Amino acid sequence: MAAALGEDLAVAPDIQDDSSSLGSDSELNGPGPFRRADRYGFIGGSANSSEAGPGQPPLELIRQREMKWVEMTSHWEKTMSRRAKKVKIQCRKGIPSALRARCWPLLCGAQARQQQNPSTYQELLSAPGDPQWLEAIRRDLHRQFPLHEMFLSPQGHGQQGLLNVLKAYTLYRPEQGYCQAQGPVAAVLLMQMPPEVRDIRTLRRGPWGGVRGPRDPLPLRRPDSPSPIPGLRSPLPPALRSPLPRP
Repeated sequence: MAAALGEDLAVAPDIQDDSSSLGSDSELNGPGPFRRADRYGFIGGSANSSEAGPGQPPLELIRQREMKWVEMTSHWEKTMSRRAKKVKIQCRKGIPSALRARCWPLLCGAQARQQQNPSTYQELLSAPGDPQWLEAIRRDLHRQFPLHEMFLSPQGHGQQGLLNVLKAYTLYRPEQGYCQAQGPVAAVLLMQMPPEVRDIRTLRRGPWGGVRGPRDPLPLRRPDSPSPIPGLRSPLPPALRSPLPRP
């Protein structure tokens, strides 16, 4: 299995470099004005060259890292039980864009949760949403990566998919609801993840679990301590007392 996936990566580098997993709204909506998008899907972006630019690893090194991830994810449970430290090291080196849709669900636990609850997302989509949250979400849709080809059209699959994910999250976590900070996170996931795993459970886990709504502010106290978290508020009073320079 690892060898077969490796061959796919080797024969289609131009496809693998494109981290947009679903194509463009301009393609789905029929012919239109010519728009040049870079390999990440951004209109007018500078990442059009297949060669490594300044600060980027050489393509040969990227391919080596891809093969390491293919091997690790092909036997994921065994890898995590015996080589968890190596997985951490490889994460810090960066996950190649060609394999993020495969690796992210495994790393944050979304794939396991998807298998345990295969129908939850569809049930949330079919339920009526809170009109208050739906109105707020729709107002913000066009603000999420407006120069990315997935989100060009209000009727395109990018904005519609983003609406679905954010609506489902308000139903899944009604005590949090919706806030603007959720939009960019969900949009990035939509660029990378396949349809079956890019749902609201991913927003809750891993580094995205810190996204909080207006009804769930960041706590200033530890649960086991009556005093504020040390160092969190102490720099604020001196900074607030210092007058700003006059123009």
